[in-house]
Amino acid sequence: MELLLRVSLCLLTFIGKSLSDKIELCATEDSDIILPCSPIGNDDLTHQVFDWKKNDTPKDQEVFLYDSGTHYNNGKPGQTESFKNRVEFFQDKLQFGNASIRIKNTKLTDAGIYKCIFPHLQPQKDYIKLVVGYILKDRTNDPEKKCGTCPKPTISTHNQENGGTQVECAVHGAYPKPKMELQNSAYVMVKAENTKISQNGSYFDIILEAVVTKKDYYHCAVTQEEICHQIYSQKTMVHIPSGSSNATVIGLVVALVALGVIGFILYKKKNSDNAGSSPGDGTKDNTGSEGAPLHH
Repeated sequence: MELLLRVSLCLLTFIGKSLSDKIELCATEDSDIILPCSPIGNDDLTHQVFDWKKNDTPKDQEVFLYDSGTHYNNGKPGQTESFKNRVEFFQDKLQFGNASIRIKNTKLTDAGIYKCIFPHLQPQKDYIKLVVGYILKDRTNDPEKKCGTCPKPTISTHNQENGGTQVECAVHGAYPKPKMELQNSAYVMVKAENTKISQNGSYFDIILEAVVTKKDYYHCAVTQEEICHQIYSQKTMVHIPSGSSNATVIGLVVALVALGVIGFILYKKKNSDNAGSSPGDGTKDNTGSEGAPLHH
């Protein structure tokens, strides 16, 4: 929700010739984003030069350079390493003056100010501010991850109690302090019964205990939003004691049996009452007095 709000606040303005009048675009990490650019007059760019750079200190980064048919994707050297094999242009749109590019698999480090330059056409520079929203994911092997650490959590099952099975999540040596949850196969959190947190310097050890009452696959999830990191334990099938899992069914069966017994007793009593009041047992009929025939 926070990411959606942040994206919705990104406003698109008109292309300008100064840094203060720039386009502002938003992308979500690992998605693709198109940076638009066209020279004034929509000149055919097939035999022209356009150069995309990203503002950086002390030297701008080379994002994409096209020069009369040669470019960074067909052998031209000079592209900044982090952009290699991630930038495309639109060959079939060059004749219409379209110098836009697509950046694939957007990274957090792609955020910043970009400029599109036409050195042989005009002194125009189109500026674009790119905002990249993070996603929570496993960054253990991410070369661009922020400072921090969190090994993969472990999950284990223990005693059977409170009509279910006790499950334990554990993680050791996490920095910064993480948030840990037990989740079912639908990634819905299971309420914790107890959480133990200990600290050694800047690093945290966390042990979480919960009781599950439904047979399912469960896993532990550790989240560190400060470094955009989220990692899961392996998924483990948790079995529930047969007595506790069938308690509701057994209760229903007992109730149904009880109702059946009561119904049978009432039925027998009704039949007994009917038998006691049947004709010939001292009751009157149309012949006259009790048990005696009428004489004329």
